[in-house]
Amino acid sequence: MAQLTGVIQSVSPEEIQVLVSDASEEACGACALYDSCMSSGKKDQSGKENGEKQDRSARIVTVYDFPIGLCPGDNVTLEEAPRLRLKGALYAFIIPLAVLVFAAVLLSRSGATDGVIAGVLTGLLLLYGLVLRLMRDRLKKILYYKISSVASEGDRIC
Repeated sequence: MAQLTGVIQSVSPEEIQVLVSDASEEACGACALYDSCMSSGKKDQSGKENGEKQDRSARIVTVYDFPIGLCPGDNVTLEEAPRLRLKGALYAFIIPLAVLVFAAVLLSRSGATDGVIAGVLTGLLLLYGLVLRLMRDRLKKILYYKISSVASEGDRIC
């Protein structure tokens, strides 16, 4: 299981935003999907939005499983869910690819034209995206990071 270290940026009752500065060691800096990745962050250190060019050595990770009493500025170590990367690849690439290949073979054997096949496959992709959007709360419980250790600077009151 990979571990990331970062600094807590904000704390709310439901979630904590952690700035992970060693993301390049986890290959985020070289990833072609960095700009569209949900875990690549909403803002970097300079406050730039996703649409602007971001520093690829830092990203914001949202944590939903955390101990009570954490404050912004605390240094934390994040631990990823078991098989997080495999599950992420499964939901993002493997399932939609398998559905598309199966549907394309089934439609071509039934004698559908290329235009019909393309339309159905596009519809299936849109439907799959909608299903993922509706399942986002369930996916948060499957694809997650949790805080495994905290190194706060002195005794602080939040």
